[in-house]
Amino acid sequence: NRDPMGEEVIQCEPYLHDQIEHIKPEIIVAMGRFAAQALLKSTASIAELRGQRHEYSDLKIPLIVTYHPAYLLRSLLEKKKVWKDLQFAQSLVDGSENERSVWPRDSAAYGPFRYSSSCGDRTKSHISPIDPERILRIS
Repeated sequence: NRDPMGEEVIQCEPYLHDQIEHIKPEIIVAMGRFAAQALLKSTASIAELRGQRHEYSDLKIPLIVTYHPAYLLRSLLEKKKVWKDLQFAQSLVDGSENERSVWPRDSAAYGPFRYSSSCGDRTKSHISPIDPERILRIS
């Protein structure tokens, strides 16, 4: 588990672009700093990139940035931010372009989600109304 070297990113980029162009996803969710920076050709931080709609290259595919899953294992309270990001992504798939109205700022927007600071707590529900098939669907 290491960050990719700059040369590795450069070598793999054309293959990734070809795959994205072939698949034509409705939306791309970039998980983590390297994915976000590589796809957006940016050096901005995750904090600067989250919460807004980006577009992937000249293909104009909506792209949302969120934290890497490995980061969430170490920072459980950040799951709330990822939940907001996924709700935002789903709203874009559903056709809502007004990011201010779909990017919830209060805790009531998390529905059945409850977060624990303890990894051993297995009693928390984790039910998601987001359908991953719609986010990653090949059209």
